[in-house]
Amino acid sequence: MTWLATAVIVTTVGSSIYQNKQSKKAQKQAKKDALEADKQARKAEVFAETEGEGIGSLGQVSLEVDDEEIEEEVSSTVRI
Repeated sequence: MTWLATAVIVTTVGSSIYQNKQSKKAQKQAKKDALEADKQARKAEVFAETEGEGIGSLGQVSLEVDDEEIEEEVSSTVRI
């Protein structure tokens, strides 16, 4: 009969330890999620304040070639 009492106590203690570990793990994940949500909220706030204004100083890049510059260089360097 004592083995039954020992098994019940061990099971109760084991489940208590397991629940404590899971609780700590859940708290750690909740804290991590809260930090991520705060970060996303700050990004959304900045975007809402600057919407339509652009972010930073971005320029436009054109890969076109000006024909006039090429003709000037060719005519000035080619001599017959």
